[in-house]
Amino acid sequence: MDFLKNNITYVFLALVGLVAMSSKGIILYNEEILVALAFVSFVSFCVTNYSSTVADSLDDRANSIQEELQTYLTLKESYLRSLIETHKKQVDLTTVILSLNSFSSSCLVEHTAQRESELERNVTNQVSSQLKSLAALGSGMRSGVYTKLASSLRTCVLESLQRSKKSKQDLKPKVLKEAIQKLATYN
Repeated sequence: MDFLKNNITYVFLALVGLVAMSSKGIILYNEEILVALAFVSFVSFCVTNYSSTVADSLDDRANSIQEELQTYLTLKESYLRSLIETHKKQVDLTTVILSLNSFSSSCLVEHTAQRESELERNVTNQVSSQLKSLAALGSGMRSGVYTKLASSLRTCVLESLQRSKKSKQDLKPKVLKEAIQKLATYN
């Protein structure tokens, strides 16, 4: 209605022009012309009465789309940042694992060398103690063997002396001297 009030002269001129063209036969009223006039009238009515409502609706829809797009972009940005952080953590983790690998390898080599030296020392100490105990046992056995050998030798020498006296044969002084010397070394 505002359009008609503001533009009454334009509407009046359009009606006069329409009547004039109808009377001269320029515009023939058939179905197509009537449908075209009804469509033009409808569009001009909608533009005059509902243009602000349609514009507001389209602006609201545009704002809604803009907000959705902004939300999507914000979410996408935060997602990409989290991916970057995850990637940085993975790269840092790889670096830490590599350094841990080299550290553990060096520790294992050092520990192995230390264990080998300890094992060598332990084996040396055990072998040394076993040898000492065997040496002590051997010296004890040696003195026992020397004692038994000396007593056996004495017994043999005495038996030989007794036999030689019974048979009235003299022992050779050289053999007797050697037996006495051997007896002296065993004591």
